[in-house]
Amino acid sequence: MRSNFSDRISRLPVNDLTMGRLMQEGAQQKHIFYLNLIDYVAPVFDKILEPEKEQISFAGYLYFRFLLEFDAIVDTVVEQSKIAQAQKLNCIVEIHEAAIRELALLFPTNSSFWLKFNKYKNEYGKAVLTEKHFAKSGQLYSEATFEQLAAGKSAVCYAAIQALVTLNGCTPFDNQLERCLRHIHIAFQYLDDIDDFEADLISGQRTFAHQLVQEYLTEQGVQLADEKLMHKYLYLSNVGATIINKAISHFEEAINSIKEIGLTSLEEYLITQVELAKNFANEIDLLIKKTRIKSAKSSVIMPRLSVSEAADSAFIYLTSVIDSGTWSDFITSAGSGDTWITAYTGRMLAECGVDKQLIQTVLEKLSAKGSFNGSVLQDADSTNFLVGLHWQLTRSIPDQLLDSWLLFRNEKGGWATYQDEDGLRGRLGLTKHTTIAGWLSAHDCVSAAAAYILSDIPSLDNVYESTCRYLTRRLVGGGLHSYWWTSDLYTLSFTALAFAKRTSHLPYVPQLGYRIAQNQHPNGYWVNPIDNQPNAFYTAIALKALIAIDVKLYQNVIQCGINWLLMNQTKDGSWQTSHILRIPATNVLQPETVKRWRKSSFGVNTLVDDHNRVFTTSTVFNILTISKQYPCLSQTIPAFTSSTKITGLFTQPKDVTF
Repeated sequence: MRSNFSDRISRLPVNDLTMGRLMQEGAQQKHIFYLNLIDYVAPVFDKILEPEKEQISFAGYLYFRFLLEFDAIVDTVVEQSKIAQAQKLNCIVEIHEAAIRELALLFPTNSSFWLKFNKYKNEYGKAVLTEKHFAKSGQLYSEATFEQLAAGKSAVCYAAIQALVTLNGCTPFDNQLERCLRHIHIAFQYLDDIDDFEADLISGQRTFAHQLVQEYLTEQGVQLADEKLMHKYLYLSNVGATIINKAISHFEEAINSIKEIGLTSLEEYLITQVELAKNFANEIDLLIKKTRIKSAKSSVIMPRLSVSEAADSAFIYLTSVIDSGTWSDFITSAGSGDTWITAYTGRMLAECGVDKQLIQTVLEKLSAKGSFNGSVLQDADSTNFLVGLHWQLTRSIPDQLLDSWLLFRNEKGGWATYQDEDGLRGRLGLTKHTTIAGWLSAHDCVSAAAAYILSDIPSLDNVYESTCRYLTRRLVGGGLHSYWWTSDLYTLSFTALAFAKRTSHLPYVPQLGYRIAQNQHPNGYWVNPIDNQPNAFYTAIALKALIAIDVKLYQNVIQCGINWLLMNQTKDGSWQTSHILRIPATNVLQPETVKRWRKSSFGVNTLVDDHNRVFTTSTVFNILTISKQYPCLSQTIPAFTSSTKITGLFTQPKDVTF
């Protein structure tokens, strides 16, 4: 909130309830356009003193807040107590009085401004009443009517231009400015109808977006048993994308309206809105793609009675979902993870020595830089596995790739996900005021994966030792934790895999093994802590680590885990997945401080699933194939086994300290 507005509000003669509502920081951020509106158009009005512009801006903001509160009363369908109603009405009256007092300081009763103001108020009132008539009668909107009402409901905002015109004396641009504002508010209304689609549906407020979705359902002959499913059809029907494109068109019309006026700040704001709307449209496309991919996956569990049968089915699945030499998984706001997933999957398969020609082809088609996909910056985790795939197949690493990889390591041996701060800010559209320390800091999970790859490369022994010392300090100092993953098991397992390869860090391996094994469920699986449900990826990565640590010591634990995997493979050869990847906000250093994680592919503080099942299935394939090398592990399970109880390790290994 603008600091001078806060000061002004604090001096208003209103009660505490009204003061609290006006001071809400969240409301200011949501309606930042109205806080800055006068500043956006002020360059055109060069005869107005700054204090007068500030006065109009404050008065306009107060009137805007009055209309928001008024609309909330008009729209509500929930019965309230008389006291609550009286409190809200009193709040509305106080805000309205405050706005009018501010305007009266600038415009005497006989000012021409009040006639213009009244005209816009009438347009607003007519639009609100017409909208309510449509909602109550069930009468259908035309697109032209919808846009006329959207512009009309924001008509009072246009009075701000007339206030400036009145004080300035004249301006040749008032019609262009009003046209610009009308287009902006039509765009806002289109986007609001999408944002509030479900809430409006629940509250009984029928909108143009609801109408378009219902028309689509009628044309398709679809009858919904649950109206809430309409929200899904908003996107599946392509109505959501159509509405967003209409919003974009109106933002672009608004830009064209002021092209020759020179309102740089307003034009930059509108360009940003166009980009945000385009990103939103892209996310809808990705969401539809993800939904269709997930719907095609098998949900039928078909147990396999041997490791070979399960591994063969998994390999067939993985080859069936490769697209032009690329695997993809984990859709986020950055798009679909393909470079990262292809490098990871390629490494998992290459370790097993299967179809070397396929893996070589995959490597040749991979990007030269390690990144989530081709549209984003290089990151350490993707580069870890790209380097690992190169080394596994060719026993060499391209010089440029190696040099760029080592840049992610800090002086203490830890590895950060990103190291190009300016590039990251530019890609995310973040200013210097927003911290991105969380994404630039070293994290255990990234460092553990790097150590795992380094453990294979003798020429980088010094880097390996430095990274392992970092992980050891973290292990002893408070434990190893995951930043990008929902379970610390990811970090513990990759650290164990790295430590088990060399003698220098073997003393810490029993501790890691015990911590991994003790979290196994009696039925053989490891859970995803986010939902406490069995998870095939965490089960597979834990088994991979335990085999590397001591296959004989953990034989019963490993066997039970393998049996669970065999019993829970789906008909198409994959394993069901869940939300295992988490995307903290850029300022988050400790994920445990986040109070609420959303299950969503988009935004931050979100949890993302590997919807294509490639990440999980390739990890399971890897562990099943590797397990065949050990005679002590049974390669078959009895038919009709429903579950196997663990009878293995439940006591702390000798000489392990914590």
